[in-house]
Amino acid sequence: AAPILYYSLPFLLGLSMDETRAALQTGLTKSGIIDHSFSLFVIYLSLPHPAIEEMAWRNLLLVDSKMPQLHDLAFGFYHLLVLHFFFPFAWGLFAVSLCGLTAMGWIWRQLTLKFGGIAVPAWSHAGGDLGVMLGLWWLLR
Repeated sequence: AAPILYYSLPFLLGLSMDETRAALQTGLTKSGIIDHSFSLFVIYLSLPHPAIEEMAWRNLLLVDSKMPQLHDLAFGFYHLLVLHFFFPFAWGLFAVSLCGLTAMGWIWRQLTLKFGGIAVPAWSHAGGDLGVMLGLWWLLR
């Protein structure tokens, strides 16, 4: 996820690499993350956060179906709201993120059904989030 994010984010935002870096720094600064606790943010987003999300999205809202469901789409839209805090709106980022995150919501739901619990999707989610954090770290350096 990290190299894909690093190389595609400027394109999806319609910005240069420097403009993308500045937009990310602005979003993180406005939220107070970059100045005070970026490393804590990375740890939280890579470890407990995926487990919490999987408990909510896959455990509490689990739908026993192999077909895509409305709550898979809701998972994608929820994450678009989160992205909006850190990046300016861009149609490319919106479309790719919505499709990718909706697909991941469906995949993690299928893993929950197949393995009878959230351990496998939570670890997969943690790996994905860690990849995103590495991509953001590369952008910020």
